[in-house]
Amino acid sequence: MRFCVVEDKLVGRFSTAGRIAFGGVESAHQNFKPNRLIRSDAVIRPGSYALVAYRTDIPDEVVTQAIEVASTCRERWLDRAPLIVTLASLGLAFVFAIRQNFLAAAVVLVARYLSVWAIKRIPGQAALAARREEAQSNLPSIVIEMRCI
Repeated sequence: MRFCVVEDKLVGRFSTAGRIAFGGVESAHQNFKPNRLIRSDAVIRPGSYALVAYRTDIPDEVVTQAIEVASTCRERWLDRAPLIVTLASLGLAFVFAIRQNFLAAAVVLVARYLSVWAIKRIPGQAALAARREEAQSNLPSIVIEMRCI
């Protein structure tokens, strides 16, 4: 509750048969494909609950510090490599496009795609992404307090 905005809370009650889902309005559509980043589903004890939902206001510095999970030189390189490859290839593709060499620009963009694809398959990159995702999951945008009534 450290970063909860107490002045902007939502109070309510609900009853459930035991299944509950938290997500955006888009997740209620019948064609919604499950996505754990958009909606969280859980099984809880059936019954009636009182809830208080708070919006969080986490300072940018806290978020930046939390998601900075690269600790070694190699991890920092792996973390920055996709951005460096993307910026360099976009710049080069732009130069080729200005010079009306569209085939070369297309080749550079395809090479960029394949390079980033290869970088993201390096074992350390996957572990780094998993640690960052874990850190982000500890910084919720909404906190919900529920009590069985």
